[in-house]
Amino acid sequence: MSFSGNYLSLNTKYCKIYGEGKIDLGNETGQVSIQTAGTIDHNQIDDDVILDLVMLTDFFFSEDAMKKMTKDIQEASSLDPVKLDRPTFEKGLREILGKEEADKLIAQASLYGEFKKLPDSFKKALVFNDLKMKWNNNSKSYQSFSKIGISNIYNKPINKYVDGKVELIKKRSGDILTIYLEINPNNWFFFTYTRGVMQAISSDIDFNAAITETKPDKRKAKAEKGQEPYQFMYSTDRKKKDFLREFDE
Repeated sequence: MSFSGNYLSLNTKYCKIYGEGKIDLGNETGQVSIQTAGTIDHNQIDDDVILDLVMLTDFFFSEDAMKKMTKDIQEASSLDPVKLDRPTFEKGLREILGKEEADKLIAQASLYGEFKKLPDSFKKALVFNDLKMKWNNNSKSYQSFSKIGISNIYNKPINKYVDGKVELIKKRSGDILTIYLEINPNNWFFFTYTRGVMQAISSDIDFNAAITETKPDKRKAKAEKGQEPYQFMYSTDRKKKDFLREFDE
Protein backbone atom coordinates (compact mmCIF):
# COMPACT_ATOMS: atom_id res chain seq x y z
CA MET A 1 0.00 0.00 0.00
CA SER A 2 2.39 2.65 -1.21
CA PHE A 3 -0.16 5.04 -2.70
CA SER A 4 -1.56 8.06 -0.89
CA GLY A 5 -5.21 8.93 -1.35
CA ASN A 6 -7.72 6.71 -3.09
CA TYR A 7 -6.46 4.16 -5.61
CA LEU A 8 -8.31 1.71 -7.87
CA SER A 9 -6.98 -0.96 -10.22
CA LEU A 10 -8.67 -3.45 -12.55
CA ASN A 11 -7.18 -6.80 -13.51
CA THR A 12 -9.01 -7.66 -16.73
CA LYS A 13 -7.37 -11.09 -17.01
CA TYR A 14 -8.77 -12.33 -13.70
CA CYS A 15 -11.77 -9.97 -13.49
CA LYS A 16 -10.64 -8.51 -10.18
CA ILE A 17 -10.92 -4.97 -8.84
CA TYR A 18 -8.63 -3.71 -6.08
CA GLY A 19 -9.07 -0.43 -4.26
CA GLU A 20 -7.52 1.35 -1.29
CA GLY A 21 -8.14 4.58 0.58
CA LYS A 22 -11.28 5.89 2.23
CA ILE A 23 -14.12 3.41 1.88
CA ASP A 24 -17.75 4.48 2.05
CA LEU A 25 -20.00 1.67 3.28
CA GLY A 26 -23.04 3.76 2.43
CA ASN A 27 -24.31 3.45 5.98
CA GLU A 28 -27.36 5.36 7.13
CA THR A 29 -26.98 5.12 10.89
CA GLY A 30 -28.17 8.47 12.17
CA GLN A 31 -26.11 9.79 15.08
CA VAL A 32 -23.90 6.70 15.05
CA SER A 33 -20.97 7.77 12.88
CA ILE A 34 -18.79 5.31 10.98
CA GLN A 35 -15.50 6.20 9.27
CA THR A 36 -13.66 3.52 7.33
CA ALA A 37 -10.46 3.27 5.33
CA GLY A 38 -8.43 0.35 4.05
CA THR A 39 -8.56 -1.99 1.08
CA ILE A 40 -11.27 -3.67 -0.96
CA ASP A 41 -10.94 -6.70 -3.23
CA HIS A 42 -13.79 -7.53 -5.60
CA ASN A 43 -13.70 -10.79 -7.54
CA GLN A 44 -16.24 -10.17 -10.29
CA ILE A 45 -16.46 -13.82 -11.31
CA ASP A 46 -17.53 -15.07 -7.87
CA ASP A 47 -18.92 -11.64 -6.88
CA ASP A 48 -16.88 -11.83 -3.66
CA VAL A 49 -16.18 -8.51 -1.92
CA ILE A 50 -13.52 -8.55 0.83
CA LEU A 51 -12.61 -5.51 2.92
CA ASP A 52 -9.64 -4.99 5.24
CA LEU A 53 -10.53 -1.97 7.34
CA VAL A 54 -9.67 0.56 9.96
CA MET A 55 -13.04 1.64 11.36
CA LEU A 56 -13.93 4.46 13.73
CA THR A 57 -17.39 4.22 15.29
CA ASP A 58 -18.72 6.95 17.53
CA PHE A 59 -21.96 7.19 19.47
CA PHE A 60 -23.40 8.64 22.66
CA PHE A 61 -23.36 6.10 25.49
CA SER A 62 -22.92 5.59 29.23
CA GLU A 63 -19.39 6.65 30.20
CA ASP A 64 -19.38 4.30 33.19
CA ALA A 65 -20.37 1.33 31.03
CA MET A 66 -17.65 2.08 28.49
CA LYS A 67 -15.07 2.48 31.27
CA LYS A 68 -16.02 -0.96 32.60
CA MET A 69 -15.68 -2.54 29.16
CA THR A 70 -12.32 -0.83 28.66
CA LYS A 71 -11.03 -2.11 32.00
CA ASP A 72 -12.16 -5.68 31.29
CA ILE A 73 -10.43 -5.80 27.90
CA GLN A 74 -7.26 -4.05 29.09
CA GLU A 75 -6.88 -6.50 31.97
CA ALA A 76 -7.43 -9.61 29.82
CA SER A 77 -3.85 -10.88 29.65
CA SER A 78 -4.76 -13.83 27.42
CA LEU A 79 -5.59 -11.61 24.42
CA ASP A 80 -3.07 -11.29 21.59
CA PRO A 81 -1.62 -7.83 20.84
CA VAL A 82 -2.41 -6.13 17.55
CA LYS A 83 0.32 -5.25 15.07
CA LEU A 84 0.62 -1.47 15.00
CA ASP A 85 2.94 -1.60 11.98
CA ARG A 86 0.34 -3.37 9.83
CA PRO A 87 0.45 -1.60 6.42
CA THR A 88 -3.34 -1.40 6.12
CA PHE A 89 -3.55 0.22 9.55
CA GLU A 90 -0.85 2.78 8.74
CA LYS A 91 -2.52 3.60 5.43
CA GLY A 92 -5.92 3.86 7.11
CA LEU A 93 -4.55 6.24 9.74
CA ARG A 94 -3.24 8.57 7.04
CA GLU A 95 -6.54 8.52 5.18
CA ILE A 96 -8.68 9.22 8.24
CA LEU A 97 -6.43 11.50 10.30
CA GLY A 98 -4.32 13.10 7.60
CA LYS A 99 -0.64 12.46 6.99
CA GLU A 100 0.75 14.75 9.72
CA GLU A 101 -1.30 13.37 12.62
CA ALA A 102 -0.99 9.80 11.38
CA ASP A 103 2.79 9.97 11.02
CA LYS A 104 3.06 11.17 14.63
CA LEU A 105 1.17 8.08 15.80
CA ILE A 106 3.18 5.76 13.56
CA ALA A 107 6.42 7.23 14.95
CA GLN A 108 5.19 6.72 18.53
CA ALA A 109 4.32 3.10 17.78
CA SER A 110 7.75 2.54 16.24
CA LEU A 111 9.59 4.08 19.21
CA TYR A 112 7.50 2.91 22.15
CA GLY A 113 5.42 0.01 20.82
CA GLU A 114 2.25 1.96 21.64
CA PHE A 115 0.54 5.29 21.10
CA LYS A 116 1.50 7.78 23.81
CA LYS A 117 -1.05 10.44 22.88
CA LEU A 118 -4.11 10.14 20.67
CA PRO A 119 -5.40 13.10 18.65
CA ASP A 120 -8.95 14.20 19.49
CA SER A 121 -10.16 13.07 16.07
CA PHE A 122 -9.20 9.48 16.97
CA LYS A 123 -10.86 9.40 20.42
CA LYS A 124 -14.03 7.64 19.35
CA ALA A 125 -16.29 5.20 21.20
CA LEU A 126 -14.85 2.14 19.43
CA VAL A 127 -11.88 2.21 17.07
CA PHE A 128 -10.99 -0.99 15.21
CA ASN A 129 -7.52 -1.20 13.70
CA ASP A 130 -7.98 -4.64 12.11
CA LEU A 131 -11.47 -5.41 10.89
CA LYS A 132 -11.94 -7.80 7.99
CA MET A 133 -15.38 -7.90 6.39
CA LYS A 134 -17.10 -9.47 3.42
CA TRP A 135 -20.35 -8.74 1.62
CA ASN A 136 -23.12 -11.30 2.18
CA ASN A 137 -25.58 -10.97 -0.68
CA ASN A 138 -28.20 -13.15 1.02
CA SER A 139 -28.44 -11.00 4.14
CA LYS A 140 -27.55 -7.78 2.27
CA SER A 141 -24.91 -7.02 4.85
CA TYR A 142 -21.22 -6.53 5.49
CA GLN A 143 -20.09 -9.22 7.94
CA SER A 144 -16.80 -9.49 9.78
CA PHE A 145 -14.64 -12.58 9.77
CA SER A 146 -11.45 -13.45 11.68
CA LYS A 147 -10.41 -11.87 14.97
CA ILE A 148 -11.13 -8.19 15.57
CA GLY A 149 -8.35 -5.76 16.48
CA ILE A 150 -9.40 -2.97 18.87
CA SER A 151 -7.20 0.13 18.84
CA ASN A 152 -8.84 2.24 21.52
CA ILE A 153 -12.05 3.04 23.36
CA TYR A 154 -12.28 6.82 23.51
CA ASN A 155 -8.85 7.95 24.78
CA LYS A 156 -7.89 4.61 26.33
CA PRO A 157 -5.52 2.38 24.31
CA ILE A 158 -6.48 -1.28 23.92
CA ASN A 159 -4.43 -2.70 21.01
CA LYS A 160 -5.65 -6.26 21.44
CA TYR A 161 -7.45 -8.86 19.36
CA VAL A 162 -10.78 -10.23 20.54
CA ASP A 163 -13.18 -12.76 19.13
CA GLY A 164 -16.38 -11.23 17.90
CA LYS A 165 -18.67 -10.29 15.05
CA VAL A 166 -19.53 -6.98 13.41
CA GLU A 167 -22.36 -6.63 10.92
CA LEU A 168 -23.85 -3.72 8.98
CA ILE A 169 -27.17 -4.68 7.40
CA LYS A 170 -28.50 -2.47 4.62
CA LYS A 171 -32.29 -2.05 4.90
CA ARG A 172 -34.80 0.38 3.45
CA SER A 173 -36.39 0.74 6.88
CA GLY A 174 -33.02 1.69 8.40
CA ASP A 175 -29.55 0.17 8.52
CA ILE A 176 -28.65 -2.08 11.45
CA LEU A 177 -25.17 -1.97 13.01
CA THR A 178 -24.36 -4.77 15.44
CA ILE A 179 -21.10 -5.28 17.34
CA TYR A 180 -20.37 -8.34 19.47
CA LEU A 181 -17.01 -8.47 21.28
CA GLU A 182 -15.92 -11.53 23.23
CA ILE A 183 -12.96 -11.69 25.63
CA ASN A 184 -13.94 -15.29 26.36
CA PRO A 185 -17.27 -17.16 26.26
CA ASN A 186 -18.10 -15.88 29.75
CA ASN A 187 -17.06 -12.27 29.19
CA TRP A 188 -18.67 -10.43 26.27
CA PHE A 189 -20.26 -7.15 25.14
CA PHE A 190 -23.10 -6.65 22.67
CA PHE A 191 -24.30 -3.48 20.92
CA THR A 192 -26.98 -3.17 18.25
CA TYR A 193 -28.27 0.02 16.66
CA THR A 194 -31.14 0.80 14.32
CA ARG A 195 -33.56 3.68 13.77
CA GLY A 196 -32.33 5.93 16.55
CA VAL A 197 -31.95 3.32 19.30
CA MET A 198 -28.70 1.76 20.54
CA GLN A 199 -29.27 -1.35 22.65
CA ALA A 200 -26.48 -2.96 24.68
CA ILE A 201 -25.97 -5.80 27.12
CA SER A 202 -23.00 -7.65 28.61
CA SER A 203 -22.07 -10.62 30.74
CA ASP A 204 -20.66 -7.96 33.11
CA ILE A 205 -23.32 -6.91 35.63
CA ASP A 206 -21.60 -3.58 36.32
CA PHE A 207 -21.76 -2.69 32.61
CA ASN A 208 -25.46 -3.51 32.58
CA ALA A 209 -26.10 -1.60 35.81
CA ALA A 210 -24.45 1.50 34.37
CA ILE A 211 -27.09 1.46 31.62
CA THR A 212 -30.16 0.60 33.69
CA GLU A 213 -29.25 3.09 36.43
CA THR A 214 -28.98 5.96 33.96
CA LYS A 215 -32.13 8.05 34.06
CA PRO A 216 -34.17 7.84 30.83
CA ASP A 217 -33.70 11.53 29.98
CA LYS A 218 -29.91 11.11 30.34
CA ARG A 219 -29.88 8.31 27.76
CA LYS A 220 -30.88 10.64 24.96
CA ALA A 221 -28.51 12.63 22.77
CA LYS A 222 -29.39 16.08 21.50
CA ALA A 223 -30.49 16.06 17.89
CA GLU A 224 -29.60 18.92 15.60
CA LYS A 225 -32.16 20.14 13.09
CA GLY A 226 -32.79 17.37 10.58
CA GLN A 227 -30.95 14.78 12.67
CA GLU A 228 -32.52 11.51 13.72
CA PRO A 229 -33.25 11.32 17.48
CA TYR A 230 -30.96 8.98 19.44
CA GLN A 231 -31.10 7.12 22.73
CA PHE A 232 -29.43 4.10 24.31
CA MET A 233 -31.08 1.39 26.37
CA TYR A 234 -30.53 -2.00 27.98
CA SER A 235 -30.91 -4.93 25.59
CA THR A 236 -31.75 -8.60 26.16
CA ASP A 237 -29.75 -11.80 26.15
CA ARG A 238 -32.25 -13.18 23.63
CA LYS A 239 -31.38 -10.45 21.12
CA LYS A 240 -27.70 -11.30 21.45
CA LYS A 241 -28.34 -15.02 20.98
CA ASP A 242 -30.58 -14.38 17.96
CA PHE A 243 -27.89 -12.26 16.35
CA LEU A 244 -25.18 -14.90 16.82
CA ARG A 245 -27.43 -17.64 15.46
CA GLU A 246 -28.55 -15.66 12.41
CA PHE A 247 -25.02 -14.42 11.68
CA ASP A 248 -23.77 -17.97 11.20
CA GLU A 249 -26.72 -19.21 9.14
